[in-house]
Amino acid sequence: DRVHSGVSETFAGWGMSLMKQKKYSDAREKFTRSVKLNKYNFSAVFLCAVMEIKLEMYDKADAKLSFLSNVCPNEGNTYEYARLKAIKDDYENAIHYAKKALEYNSNMLPAYILLGQVYSTIADKDNALKSFETAFEKELISLSLFLEWGKVLQKFEKYDEALEKLLKAYEYDAENYDVLATLGFCYALKKDFVQAEPILQKVYEKEPENKKVKQALAIIAYENEETDKAISMFKSDDEDAVNCYYLAKCFERNNDYIRTIDYYEACLRFNPQYITAYIDYVKYLIFKEEYADAQRKLRKALKIEENNVILLNLMFNVSYILVKDNIYEYNVKETLAVAEKIESINPDLFEYPGQKQELVKLLQERD
Repeated sequence: DRVHSGVSETFAGWGMSLMKQKKYSDAREKFTRSVKLNKYNFSAVFLCAVMEIKLEMYDKADAKLSFLSNVCPNEGNTYEYARLKAIKDDYENAIHYAKKALEYNSNMLPAYILLGQVYSTIADKDNALKSFETAFEKELISLSLFLEWGKVLQKFEKYDEALEKLLKAYEYDAENYDVLATLGFCYALKKDFVQAEPILQKVYEKEPENKKVKQALAIIAYENEETDKAISMFKSDDEDAVNCYYLAKCFERNNDYIRTIDYYEACLRFNPQYITAYIDYVKYLIFKEEYADAQRKLRKALKIEENNVILLNLMFNVSYILVKDNIYEYNVKETLAVAEKIESINPDLFEYPGQKQELVKLLQERD
């Protein structure tokens, strides 16, 4: 700059050097200077926006990326705009721009991963998993693909499949702490604490504040009936669906009705597809003889997994109890239809044959 001052490319290169050193504020200042010297230096505009995302200056970054998406759209600009929209919880536009990035480059792995993450956030299981499967089919194989795929599979309670993906990520880098923490967490969710604890301990020694490790250790504390310790650990992040689920279980164990209900509700708000939470919540409501509420929760859950036999058996049981108090032919037939659905899936899995015969007899008597 001293030899030949006022050159846009000099400041752009200077910014790149600072960016590599993770001096993001200084880098942004150089990219800003570069753009002032040449407003058509679109690389500098783009990198300035990337630095602003790093610095959480989201509105400034949005203006630049919006400009680039109109004047010189390409896979990089469009993907970064999608990523910014995801950060700002604008999921509709995040999906739109991630798909647009793939129109420019159908082999862009980060765009597939971002789509999988965003669809997972909005509880769109089919599209989330499809994004990872498409990337895999295109042979865009990497540690990040398997790691993020495993995380999304965990969210949708596909723990065996998640473990398979995470072990593949582990093969790529056995010292990656994100991989290790997620793998240990998966083992904890599967209640395989023998496998979980040494992995978690390894990460804990280096990263004692690692959120996944703290979650996993809290699950282990809960299972070991160290309830107060578990509550304290889970409360460090009570906007996480898994933490809220276990907090509900802890307060259920402590006979705290209000907090149990509150945390089950919070859990399903953060992950509306959490089937295990629905099942345990319904069982709790049945225990409390709140059958109408239990039935409402079951209807929601069955919209997600209509052939889940556990949910269907619970629905038959709750409906049977309610129908006994309010005997209308329609209600009886609706309850029997639930029994018939279970029997069509597997007759051996229907848990209430005696109650079914009682309802059949009741119908016959009314006829």
